[in-house]
Amino acid sequence: MARGRSDDTKALAGRAISATVREHFAALLEREHIGLTMQVDEGCEAFDDKISTIHPLFKKPQL
Repeated sequence: MARGRSDDTKALAGRAISATVREHFAALLEREHIGLTMQVDEGCEAFDDKISTIHPLFKKPQL
């Protein structure tokens, strides 16, 4: 993203991208183990989001 936009604007764009990605991949995310990362950059990170269905695979079973 071009410099000069506020952090709120960058986060708003990031949330819109994230929502669109979640909607687009909804069926796949329900049936597959997948991880997606979206990031809005302007030099340093202003928004970072991860969508994943793989984290439960790493949970240790409770005895």
